[in-house]
Amino acid sequence: MIGSILSSAGIAWAQPQPMEGPELWAKIQPLLGNREYGAAIQLLERQRQLVDKSAKSSRPIRLIEEHVQIFKDLTTLERRAREKFDNLKAGDRVTFAGIAYQVVKRDDMDGKSRVVVKLASGGRESTRTFDDVRAADLLTLADLASPMSVDDKFLAGMLHAVDDSGDRGLARRLLSDVADQKPIQFWIARLDAEAQAAEAAANAPDDPIVGTWRFVIGKPGERQRIFNLELKKNGRGEPGGTMWKKSGDDRYTITASWGGTALVTLQPGGERLMGRLANGTPCGATRQSTTKNRARPGN
Repeated sequence: MIGSILSSAGIAWAQPQPMEGPELWAKIQPLLGNREYGAAIQLLERQRQLVDKSAKSSRPIRLIEEHVQIFKDLTTLERRAREKFDNLKAGDRVTFAGIAYQVVKRDDMDGKSRVVVKLASGGRESTRTFDDVRAADLLTLADLASPMSVDDKFLAGMLHAVDDSGDRGLARRLLSDVADQKPIQFWIARLDAEAQAAEAAANAPDDPIVGTWRFVIGKPGERQRIFNLELKKNGRGEPGGTMWKKSGDDRYTITASWGGTALVTLQPGGERLMGRLANGTPCGATRQSTTKNRARPGN
């Protein structure tokens, strides 16, 4: 499996059989992006059993073991950050999408940890869960030492390399800094492949979600949050820090610049989005540009 993935990324390893190659990586990648490290480890462990029976060399097994260890370290990193989040109390400072907030109070419910926060400089209150914590802020919560050790720099680079909210440019810089001490070739190749895919996507017809949307968060008749998001064809958007990805035929995950994540469905006709935030709050959006002005496949 690992050998096939590496070969597809331009690195020639011996390829034992049976191999799932890019197909298996296609299953692992979204798990890493969503921080479902345990599920990713299970997939690799099952693949190891297949490789163990067929490989003539121990190298593929060593590669699988390296990957499993990385995912275990990411699990530990996330656990440290989650424990810090779960212990936040009134008056503590915390960042979401790089913006500093002050905790007003805890608002745990349904067994899920929540905090009510306001901008450190003042402003209205809002509720955040651990699902709203992006990669850079997770590293802050995990209290990685500064300056970072080689191990911490490698782990931070790995998080940015695989997380949906990661900074891929920073990932490359962090991993390159530890190239002499850590096995980074596979991950640099993955970053290259992702960049190539993004370039190809930029030259492809627009996805139906591309455009400017007027979002409304909250139930009708209650206090709502209303704002515009411009979703671009490269999976990014404005305001800066906005990201989106397709997770089904008409389903999308949108991460706003302030860190909130929405799971939405594009309605028939392509002019409305309906869904919920990660914390269950309903949301919807109406397209602000007309259908005739949107690019169509083949145009």
